[in-house]
Amino acid sequence: MSTINPDKLIFLRKEAGLTAEALADAAHVGRATITRIENGKAGPTRPETAKRLASTLKCQPADLFTPPDPDQARNFFNDRAPLDLSISNAAQNALELVAMRYNETREIVRRQHQWHRFEVVI
Repeated sequence: MSTINPDKLIFLRKEAGLTAEALADAAHVGRATITRIENGKAGPTRPETAKRLASTLKCQPADLFTPPDPDQARNFFNDRAPLDLSISNAAQNALELVAMRYNETREIVRRQHQWHRFEVVI
């Protein structure tokens, strides 16, 4: 028995417009099975599982075991939304204030620690 190619399953699932949960429900397989396959942590795939997934995804069972075509892989990775890492000026100012206060507190604690090391007990 072989293992389903994780990238191919993800590509076919997305192409079918299904979430992992919807695929599991439609194919009558466990959600954990889909998660393990898509994360590359599944062992050999049972033939019945491959048949159910292939039927749901409208492909041949053997298609699930091959890597996606280069065009499919390119489309798979291009559909991800770019991250918008910009933050407002108010948020930037708040982060700078927190960092400043943290550094001040750290310096006070460091000085107190040094003071206590040199303190003589009478």
